[in-house]
Amino acid sequence: MRLMDYSGPELIARICLSEDSATKNRLSDKNVLLISGNTISLIYSDCIQEFNLTGECKFFDNDTVFVNSYGNISLMFSFAEYSQTIVVTNKCNSNCIMCAYTSSFRRDTIDTDANYILEQVVYLPDHTEHLVITGGEPTLKDLAFFKLMKAIRDRFPRINCLLLSNGRSFSIDNICQQALTSFPKKTLVAIPLHASYPELHDRITQSSGSFKQTIIGIKKLLSLGIAVEIRIIAFAYNHADIINIARLIDNELHGVSIVNFMAVEMCGNSAVNSSDIWIDYNSAFSACEAAIDLLISSGIDVGIYNFPLCSVPHKYIGLYRKSISTYKVRYGEVCSKCCRKSMCGGVFASSLKYAVPEMKPFKENE
Repeated sequence: MRLMDYSGPELIARICLSEDSATKNRLSDKNVLLISGNTISLIYSDCIQEFNLTGECKFFDNDTVFVNSYGNISLMFSFAEYSQTIVVTNKCNSNCIMCAYTSSFRRDTIDTDANYILEQVVYLPDHTEHLVITGGEPTLKDLAFFKLMKAIRDRFPRINCLLLSNGRSFSIDNICQQALTSFPKKTLVAIPLHASYPELHDRITQSSGSFKQTIIGIKKLLSLGIAVEIRIIAFAYNHADIINIARLIDNELHGVSIVNFMAVEMCGNSAVNSSDIWIDYNSAFSACEAAIDLLISSGIDVGIYNFPLCSVPHKYIGLYRKSISTYKVRYGEVCSKCCRKSMCGGVFASSLKYAVPEMKPFKENE
């Protein structure tokens, strides 16, 4: 949807499909997009602007949307969901060769305004139970990031908060101390570890010293009692080293909450470097098996994400998660014949063309 000939500011607003809904949201000082018949009324500050509705409304009452300077309307928070996501920044201090964003996108994108970051907390639905904080690297926003985390903690004291970070900033004592005083109580920091030794990890992140900073950051978070998840993304560069990553976790990173094994998303830098990145799902998962077994035998929880079910041996099914966002999920034509399709998380849309040759539908008796 778009507000034709819009000339106002970029803003966050609540979709309202009735006058009652609009009144309730305005009483709490929220911007409102009231949709009535073929008319959209944008109500913010002391302004009311009316626009003709073109096309079908794809939003529901109390959904939160973002209106950009061209009048384009995009969904921010679905009111029907209990899990939401806040993107803090698209900037990052690493440039991983298999990142889902390209280096040019990170370089050229306009960075997020601090006030906009904080305003999102106000618009989160009251029933939000799980919140993902992501980027880019969220900690690069520094002061705004910690204000955000504190605002989340103050509004949702019992929320489950998942922070996606490369972990490097937490090698700095001051950053860790701010984390301790601002993070919601049930915060889990998810940090990728790409290799078991500096040379390979730093080659993957394309950032010298990143391995050392990441390891120190993980250890400092654990020492402060902040929960840490480690993510291992299996792809061509590191598949031979995955067992060694597991050994490193087992030997040196005591207290990690869970280790999740993931398949790569073939867009952004991954697509640019596809000839060096891609290995088939079966090979990628085979490289993870010994590492999974080692971690489980050591009492460490494990999860399996982003793999199609047909690439995961039966004995690991209990660890398997349908993890890809709904709008990104794709299945091959052969998947229509699979008796376990409802259990399968599919593959990323960007990975489908690579995955199709190896997809194998399960038959009834398998």
